[in-house]
Amino acid sequence: MSESVIAIPRSATHAQRIAWVVLMTAFLIFCALCIGLWVGAQFFFFESTVPLLSRVIVARGAISVAAGAVSTGKEMTSGDQVEMVSGSQASLFFRDAQDENRLIASVTLNGDASVQFWTATVPRFSWSTGGYYIDLRGLRGDADIFVPQTLPRSIRLVVTSRQGDLVEISSSGLYALRLKESRIEVVNRGGNQVTLTPVDAVEGRSIPIDDRAVIDSSRPDHVALESASINMLRNSTFEGVFQGLATDWACTNSTENLPRGSYAAEVQDGRSVMHLARAEDATTNGQTACSQFFGDGIDISAFTTLNFRVAFNLQFQSLSACGTEGSECPLMLRVDYLDAADEMQQWYLGFYFRLEPDRNDPLRCLGCPLEHIRVNEKTWYTYDSGNWLALFPEGLPQRPVAIQSVTFYASGHQYDVYVGEVSLLAS
Repeated sequence: MSESVIAIPRSATHAQRIAWVVLMTAFLIFCALCIGLWVGAQFFFFESTVPLLSRVIVARGAISVAAGAVSTGKEMTSGDQVEMVSGSQASLFFRDAQDENRLIASVTLNGDASVQFWTATVPRFSWSTGGYYIDLRGLRGDADIFVPQTLPRSIRLVVTSRQGDLVEISSSGLYALRLKESRIEVVNRGGNQVTLTPVDAVEGRSIPIDDRAVIDSSRPDHVALESASINMLRNSTFEGVFQGLATDWACTNSTENLPRGSYAAEVQDGRSVMHLARAEDATTNGQTACSQFFGDGIDISAFTTLNFRVAFNLQFQSLSACGTEGSECPLMLRVDYLDAADEMQQWYLGFYFRLEPDRNDPLRCLGCPLEHIRVNEKTWYTYDSGNWLALFPEGLPQRPVAIQSVTFYASGHQYDVYVGEVSLLAS
């Protein structure tokens, strides 16, 4: 009996091969989709970010944002160019809307500074291990950067100069930047981690606390470290606190009129402050003052530069300007010093925001060498005196020789002031 062979049609074999190809292709696509979905889910839930609230607030004068004039404040979008006008000051505030608008960082621009806001982000979900990221580009001029203590996430704040030099901040603290065409200066005034990297360099140089890093045009690839100015005042940022009061500062209230004011060391927007206030519809003069005394005085005859820095926020004042005699500003700075003739002298400067146009109140007090400074209310302003000694030319009998005390005080009927820094920097 012979075996019979049944031939499989060529078309059937071809169909089976196509079926297998389709099946394998579908399987590979399924695997790719699974991997893609897994990677996408991982990125979305653990690595994706959302923008921080980024707003520029004008503290004095007017500025330009994206080529438009701004006199109060404005939300920023990526690419916005922020330009100061001479004599103006503004701060870029970055806040986390997912964490009750917590302040993440502030960048204060002074004088004729300019910078381009590029991006500011935070992880989308609270369980993500990512950190805050802020990118500012093309900074020119002077800037002060504040990063609050106890942020819930790591932070990376990057600032580049117009030449491409890189400043990277990754911890809380105070930092001062001066970025010019011919010289780059970065001062660590109280932070744990800040680096300066020259353009095209592989690694940056870490800057210790109270040091200054410098890149000079003569050596654009080299970062030099040098000591920064000496702060003559203790606890100048009020971080040292004992029983609700800032250490090293003696605070008092005037007792002539009621109600009395109040003073307390607090934390406002992550910043340690002295809070000076007087309310209760007061209609008589009051004064709340904090002083630092130096006994026989600090001999300053060897210094060529003294620089006062005062950071503050005027929340409220009831009087117009500084009162009828120009002596009741919501914040005043007073320096008691001995001159070359060993005579006691006093130097005053005031700050205010309210000015009623129908009044003719004086804008400097009797004996004040400078006109008081008007700033915007409810925002931080940093006063920088420049070289304070330049106000007293050589040979002038009243030129300071030894500083006896430094006082800041609120004066008037009703006032509410936060003071975040009072420093006297000497070199």
